[in-house]
Amino acid sequence: MKAIVAALALTAVATLGTTASYAQDVASVSLPSLSYVYSNSAVVTFQQNANVTTVVRTTPLTKGCTSRGGASCTLTGLVQGTKYKVSITQRASSWTLNMTMPLNIDLNRASQDLGSNIANKSRAAFLAQLALSTNSAPTIEYIVDPSIPADKQKIITADLNASAGFWGALRPASIPVRVYLGTSTNFQWIYDNLKNDLVPEALGGGWLDYKLARAKTDGPSFYGGAAPGYGKDGKAVLFFNTGGQSLGDAGEAGIASHEYTHVMQRYVLNGMGPMLCWVREGHAVYSGFNIGFRTSTAAFRNGWSQIYSGFTGDPSISGVLKMSPSDWKQWFIANETTTPSQCDPYINYMAGALAFQYLYGSYGWQAVNNFFTYLLPEAMKQCGSGLEPNTQLSCSSWKTAYRRAFGVSPVDDYTNISSFIVQELQWTTKQNPLTNDGALKIAPPAAFSKK
Repeated sequence: MKAIVAALALTAVATLGTTASYAQDVASVSLPSLSYVYSNSAVVTFQQNANVTTVVRTTPLTKGCTSRGGASCTLTGLVQGTKYKVSITQRASSWTLNMTMPLNIDLNRASQDLGSNIANKSRAAFLAQLALSTNSAPTIEYIVDPSIPADKQKIITADLNASAGFWGALRPASIPVRVYLGTSTNFQWIYDNLKNDLVPEALGGGWLDYKLARAKTDGPSFYGGAAPGYGKDGKAVLFFNTGGQSLGDAGEAGIASHEYTHVMQRYVLNGMGPMLCWVREGHAVYSGFNIGFRTSTAAFRNGWSQIYSGFTGDPSISGVLKMSPSDWKQWFIANETTTPSQCDPYINYMAGALAFQYLYGSYGWQAVNNFFTYLLPEAMKQCGSGLEPNTQLSCSSWKTAYRRAFGVSPVDDYTNISSFIVQELQWTTKQNPLTNDGALKIAPPAAFSKK
């Protein structure tokens, strides 16, 4: 019982016991006031005004009640489709919270709370856009290495289909895409196909040779994909190399949708030039995660926490946890002088994803889409292309597009974004996410979901 009380107070993990149901006094609180927010699955607020008032709310809200003076109140809600019961009872000068739930329901893992109102609104904005996905069948040609596992092939194809519909308003799903599906242990197959297929400019910089060398060195621990550009026939080309990761690995979950987001960006912008690094990669990371975990916000929450809790163990990026809002603002300002060919540092991906979480949550999905549709015409007015002619930096016209879309200048919004990043990192790095096969206890991959 003491362990359950501690878990409640800390909003920590509280997997329930070994019987078919559980009913126990798990906390007693003294007036005048206290609020419990238990993993966003039950909110119990104790207040003292002229009379003692108790407000109980569950998520989803199925029934509410207010009790005064010695009364008790019971209501029922759902956690991942399973019924549970919350009741409160006044006993003398204290209130007791009782929770009755089935076996092994873990409220923390089923939570849909993402740490802040902006983060929650951001996920809601994604779900609103998802509901408007186009229904037309995408034109995707798959060239498949027979050695790829069938379950991973199913996940990638399902995520690409979902991505084509999600971005259909910006890039029609009928526009062809060619996809190579292979494995890291047979990356030579991918390499040979891409060498034969891609236009020369899509192979510039030696990136494909680097990936082949890494596949030979790392073997099945290496996984990923890319949207390098176009084939000689003008079709957009993608590839994915799967490794030995669990289906519950968050890093692999959003890759297909991440790379398709780049296909959409390149189509809308006629290249990648008009985008800063944090814009290009952050948008793809955040969109990819949302689409990859489209059928379960609880799984998205766990996967998001998987990625960002990793900051604490990676010495190359752990320093960001010590950055203040002013440090982050200076980072964004400095990022404006990074060329589109210098986007590899991981911080561009992860800080950019948090920035887009803020943008979606603060301004909505339509404003974000507008930002991307404004980027190219503003660049054509000012630079004639996506790049400044002398410096090869992204055309500064992106700032005009930003103001048009969001109603604020980027430098002013950096203050807001930076404060949000610090807050969200503080929250995510305190989580204790399930990993690998354990994460599948929350929800299966979207390709295998019945939703």
